[in-house]
Amino acid sequence: MTLLAELKRKAIHLLAGLVIPVGYEFLPEFWGRWVLVMATAGVTAVDFLRLRNPFFRRLFLEYFAPLIRKHERSELTGASYLLIASLVCVLAFDKPVAVAAIGFLVIGDTMAAVVGQAWGRMKVFGKTLEGTAVCFASCALIAVLVPSLPLGVGLVGAGIAALVELLPIPVDDNLRIAILSGWAMQALLPK
Repeated sequence: MTLLAELKRKAIHLLAGLVIPVGYEFLPEFWGRWVLVMATAGVTAVDFLRLRNPFFRRLFLEYFAPLIRKHERSELTGASYLLIASLVCVLAFDKPVAVAAIGFLVIGDTMAAVVGQAWGRMKVFGKTLEGTAVCFASCALIAVLVPSLPLGVGLVGAGIAALVELLPIPVDDNLRIAILSGWAMQALLPK
């Protein structure tokens, strides 16, 4: 994917994705979860329809082909995985942990991809150390900004998010960043 296509993709990822943690932070928990359940169901239904129906596949590709990666032509898109991971986070974790974990995914992953493609030189596992460093810095900033999240817990989560973004784990990074960093933070929260 060219840098320009990646920038367009990540701009959508960032703008649409930020609605989730910000909305969940400020909406009552019940409504935040309800809206996320409906959005996840709708987007994944469209994705499954696209994968199963040739007409919808052609229609989808006509409008979105430049924004999807090669493997997404035959698998769920990153948008479905982002919504599924966000839903898991809001259902499984305390609110500050869920907000931070989703923020790590949306902002940290975006920053890692953009910086890694534009300026990254030191490659590890097909990613760049520059992208990983910026991912950690972005996630650390989120950890500082999330209300009610102990800073130490948030910084550990930021480190986990950056590490799992870098490692070649055979699960979509939109799932693993939020869920694994959220799990680590939840485990570290004072009881």
